[in-house]
Amino acid sequence: MQKLVIQDITQINASTHAIRFGGTKETVTVMDRYLTKQTKQDVYWDESTFHGNGGWIIQLDFLRRISKHFANAERAIVIAERMAAVKQINMLARRR
Repeated sequence: MQKLVIQDITQINASTHAIRFGGTKETVTVMDRYLTKQTKQDVYWDESTFHGNGGWIIQLDFLRRISKHFANAERAIVIAERMAAVKQINMLARRR
């Protein structure tokens, strides 16, 4: 199976991220079906994520377990964590 690419990622909190991914139609379909069969505690689809375009809300530990299916999972997680940290810093700076 060809690897997927995480196209959008946002850290919701320390243990939860929202992701959107792409790849070949077949690969995306297989992953969508797999994620749909998982428990809602691990992952679920949310239509309101990413400005109404929808995305998967996924627990970080679960994302790390399936990261081998994504070409850029670890890098995307780091980027999301850094973006969340910058957002937090900016919020604190505005309070001063």
